[in-house]
Amino acid sequence: MVGGQESRPREQLAALYEIGRALNSTLEPDEVLDLILGMTLDLFQADAGSIMLIQDDHLRIRRARGLPPEVVENTVVPLGQGIAGWVARTGEMLLLNGRIEDPRFRNLVPRQDEISSSLCTPLRSREGVIGVMMVRRAGSTRFSRSQLDFFASVADQASLALENARLFQSEQERSRQLALEQQKFRAIFRDMADGVLVVDLGGGVTHLNDAARRLLGLHQDAPGMPLSDILPHLPLHVVRQAASGPGGVFEADIKLHSEAGNTVLRVTATSLGADPVAPEGLVLLLHDVTERVRVERMKSEFLSAVSHELKTPLTTVSGFLELMLNREYDRPRQEQYLSISLTEAQRLQRLIEDLLTLSRLESGQFRLQPAPVLLDQLAASVLAGFSERYPGFHFELRVEGELPPLEADGDLLTQVLVNLVSNSVKYSPDGGDVRVLVRGEAQGIRVSVEDQGIGIPRDKIPFVFDRFYRVDNSLTRRTGGTGLGLANARYIVEGHGGTIWAESPAEKGSRFTFVLPCKRNEVGESEA
Repeated sequence: MVGGQESRPREQLAALYEIGRALNSTLEPDEVLDLILGMTLDLFQADAGSIMLIQDDHLRIRRARGLPPEVVENTVVPLGQGIAGWVARTGEMLLLNGRIEDPRFRNLVPRQDEISSSLCTPLRSREGVIGVMMVRRAGSTRFSRSQLDFFASVADQASLALENARLFQSEQERSRQLALEQQKFRAIFRDMADGVLVVDLGGGVTHLNDAARRLLGLHQDAPGMPLSDILPHLPLHVVRQAASGPGGVFEADIKLHSEAGNTVLRVTATSLGADPVAPEGLVLLLHDVTERVRVERMKSEFLSAVSHELKTPLTTVSGFLELMLNREYDRPRQEQYLSISLTEAQRLQRLIEDLLTLSRLESGQFRLQPAPVLLDQLAASVLAGFSERYPGFHFELRVEGELPPLEADGDLLTQVLVNLVSNSVKYSPDGGDVRVLVRGEAQGIRVSVEDQGIGIPRDKIPFVFDRFYRVDNSLTRRTGGTGLGLANARYIVEGHGGTIWAESPAEKGSRFTFVLPCKRNEVGESEA
């Protein structure tokens, strides 16, 4: 053993070899600490020992043997204080025998047992001292200077093992973080609402997510497919040039045609790689802007329609007023001109009211004024007004079932019926029947407005309640309008908790229906 003072260098080398071999068997820091301390105590025939590591400019015991648990738990040594703190601060080794009177080691940790001899040496890494290793004896046999030198060699082996374990742990943590980031990236890539395509230098698709498959209508795996086959209208050379130029972004709208309809995709492309001048490929982000483009188109059409609707009556009113100011007309002619001007002014007023109503409905600023409403009487009143103005139509009201009392805003519901009946009149150029059916049902009151007009194409029905929307045909261009009436009707019905929809059987004639719910008590009777 090398514990005696006459230990031979050969034995020390063999011991160092065994320590190194044992320490190389594990890279777990706690196991390394246990092996270091256990083999060191056996090698130096010590009664107790500890390994202290630096944390926040203090030494704390990480592993100990032969020390009371309360000492291990409570020992916190500032750097520079006590034996361990002095060794950690200076980086020098210490051999201490007998009672310690050295003034450098004030404020020692109090011991109940007697220490006859101790060795203390720093543990070093490439960054400097990382801790201190100490062993001690309580008997009469003391450590020697040669043992101190050998103890330093053992500490060097221990420091190297600790450094390897620390690097291994750091690499494990880095690998864990990398795997976690890759997992997050895959989850984000997979679940993004926007489509993502990764394209290599040759223009082949290497990665794409589910959203891209859905937007592009792909029913097979696209990796390996040329981008030109997927987006034939996207000029790849222009994309590369823009993505590698100033700003490093290419952006364009691409229209795709399919059986389900036309789709407009906003394509945003950037270079893949750290160097935009010499990229490794391209990343393409696909965002469905079909609805946005449709709304922008409707807004443009709306502005055009509103301009036309405002200009025509204003031109008429100003023209007749100018005539009456500059010329003398008999009374019948004056009344005719004034009547036309009044009609056009009322047309302007209705347009402005529609715009204001839509603004209030969309912003949620309107407030319902609920009161008992009898829908059959309300519908009869609306149809009476239309019968006087449109003698070429036959207006019919049918009431079926028992109508429960309804708490609703009568003025707003009148506006809904006026908009629906007016729509039927406008799109029935040859006149005919306009029927209003009011029917009591278990879920509430159903109201339908039917006509024998031009009907609605099947693919246009989902959009007729959108603001600004008007079915594009010669009749709509001739009759004018802004496409606000049905949008207003939808907001009012939904504001009452109801639903509204449109139908056009065989695209001949139209039927607009809305259902308003009625609250019922526990025995099934309607509540007033």
